[in-house]
Amino acid sequence: MQLTNAFEPTPEWVFELQQQFREDLTKFQAEFSGISEELNEIKVGIKAANEVIKSSNELMASAKERLTSANELMASAREHWKSAHTSLASSNARIESVSLERQIALKKMNEIEKKIEETKAVRAETDQYWNDLINKEIEKRN
Repeated sequence: MQLTNAFEPTPEWVFELQQQFREDLTKFQAEFSGISEELNEIKVGIKAANEVIKSSNELMASAKERLTSANELMASAREHWKSAHTSLASSNARIESVSLERQIALKKMNEIEKKIEETKAVRAETDQYWNDLINKEIEKRN
């Protein structure tokens, strides 16, 4: 076994390796710092994207609620339309019925007016007959 002197000078290549290690470590730290900054930017981007997604989901839920409400309103409007259509058909049938009743009533009224006029004519003839008879009787007595 050979004894070495504790004060032996450190070879130059060790210093070169240490220097190379420091340079490589500095480069690594710089790259790591850059990657760390990029990761932070990515985290911020992800957080912003999550907020946008959350907001979009809320808007989508609101839109779905409004669509559901609109569909319910449309269904209600359809029911009202069907009801109105049924009422309109019923009203039209009633109007037609009343119109027919009116035509029948007008026809009967015209028949009654004709009979009244005929009766007036007969009455006028009868009155004339009796007036003539009364006048003749008065002339005879005078």
